[in-house]
Amino acid sequence: PAPPAPPASSQPARGIHSASSSGEKEASPSTLASALSRFARQQTAREEEEEEEQEACKALQEALLKRDPLAIGLPDRHAVNLLRGLLRWNADERISAEAALRHTYFVGN
Repeated sequence: PAPPAPPASSQPARGIHSASSSGEKEASPSTLASALSRFARQQTAREEEEEEEQEACKALQEALLKRDPLAIGLPDRHAVNLLRGLLRWNADERISAEAALRHTYFVGN
């Protein structure tokens, strides 16, 4: 035997934009099309911005890698030397801020 049919509702089925008895107006097809078009343009703009940002990040990474002969994220041996001096665990061995500013990395050879 077939399952019994669900009881009929006393209210008609309504969609998201259907008119209701409280005075809501149904959205016209042109209004919906306009909103959808606006949404699609915004999504396209966001995607283009993300793509531009990714391209800029990639260009920056490539530029940094060209200046990184040691392939460790630092541009030259002076930068490595400065970083090692700044990151010494023992404070007595660590270089001061004044000495760091006079380092060859900042003032040249």
